[in-house]
Amino acid sequence: MYWKVLGFGILLIVASLILMHYAKTTIQQYVVQSTIHGPESVYVGQKLKPIELLFDLKSRGQFAVVIGASRAVLMKLKIDLLQNGEVIKPISNYTDVKSGIMIMSFRIRNPGVYRVYITSTLITPTPINLTCFFLSERILGGLESIKTLNVVSTVLLIAGIGISAFGTIRGILKK
Repeated sequence: MYWKVLGFGILLIVASLILMHYAKTTIQQYVVQSTIHGPESVYVGQKLKPIELLFDLKSRGQFAVVIGASRAVLMKLKIDLLQNGEVIKPISNYTDVKSGIMIMSFRIRNPGVYRVYITSTLITPTPINLTCFFLSERILGGLESIKTLNVVSTVLLIAGIGISAFGTIRGILKK
């Protein structure tokens, strides 16, 4: 009887690992699907033309501009997202000067053509790494379901370990 308990515990652990693998590969697919520009190295500076990128976004969702550069460069950048000439306000602006990364996130309420406009007050032309992401409502919903999937796989893993331990201990005590 204890072998059945142990086998059931191992089955739960295997199911948990399969769910974790599925969640990991799904997230990787979402990252690939959501990257709509870059990564690319571009130069910014006062004497250079502003960086201007056009995106035709077909649905609602979230748009993010990710820039990698030194602290001094990040502090002298201005990033705007425009639709029909109107500036869209960012919903978040995260800057980590230690790692040299800036992430500006915008909520896209209406499908259409959007323009990313990047200017700099730097005197000398300086390179930055630029990547743009668009997470459609479908991808955002998928990410929410992956959170639930991770909770389920964690519960299965803990239950599987507990049941396997119980079955093993019972089997040892029966002898």
